[in-house]
Amino acid sequence: MHLFLLIFISKVFITQKEKTMKKIIYIFPLLLSMMFAHALAQNTSYKLAKNSQIIVEGTSTVHDWAVEINDIQSNLAANINENDISFMNTSLDIKVDDMKSGKGRMDRLMHDALKKDKHPIITFRLDPAQTKTNGANGNLMVAATGTMKIAGIERVISVDLEGKKNGNNEIEFTGATELQMSDYEVDPPTAMLGTIRSGNDITVRFDLKYSPVN
Repeated sequence: MHLFLLIFISKVFITQKEKTMKKIIYIFPLLLSMMFAHALAQNTSYKLAKNSQIIVEGTSTVHDWAVEINDIQSNLAANINENDISFMNTSLDIKVDDMKSGKGRMDRLMHDALKKDKHPIITFRLDPAQTKTNGANGNLMVAATGTMKIAGIERVISVDLEGKKNGNNEIEFTGATELQMSDYEVDPPTAMLGTIRSGNDITVRFDLKYSPVN
């Protein structure tokens, strides 16, 4: 009698366990697909607007100088809402040949120093999944990190950016970072037999505007 009761209870337990497992096996793919669909709905691809700009500023033994860069290739995949921002995939490419000061000789010296022929592109890749909280006046404060590649040398840098929403769902990021040419094995350009020399420190200022890809 006791043996029969034990066998009966065991069968009931196994049957219930099998039913539970079947429910889990059925529900799990459904939950996974819902989570994946939610992620796709959240993430948005953005393209860089033509009025975006990067300015590189430096010094020399004669005067300060600045280079404006308007031809920038960049894409952004992010989840941006009222209180935070999550980057999934962000890249930025600059052709060394497009870095121009308006002074031909200075541009040639700068391009040579940046080893344009061997390394024609300067790249920046932002680390993914950077989420930051809301800043003052409804703007988003972003302390971003990423990898900058100049003249074939890669370095991890930090960039403080302020993001704000403009019209037509456009997102604008402004900010700056300090770099040293020597960190990328770039010799500061010189002229007039070395009597004119650029400083080692430069400042890179960003004004990047992104709009959603339709």
